[in-house]
Amino acid sequence: MAFVLVVGDVTRFPRSKKLASYLGLIPSEDSSGTRRRLGAISKQGNTLLRTLLVEAGQSAARCDPELRRA
Repeated sequence: MAFVLVVGDVTRFPRSKKLASYLGLIPSEDSSGTRRRLGAISKQGNTLLRTLLVEAGQSAARCDPELRRA
């Protein structure tokens, strides 16, 4: 429910990467020259929704052995 209330119509995002970026789930990047270094998630999006999605993922990984291996 929170996802629908915060995001609204997901068709406004042309790709899933754009939606992930909107939510702040894309890693930050510190690049220079040929070196590309990815950091932690950017935390730029909606804090409540990002927290709910991360907790849902952690809960799913705890309950499903297949997800634990990923």
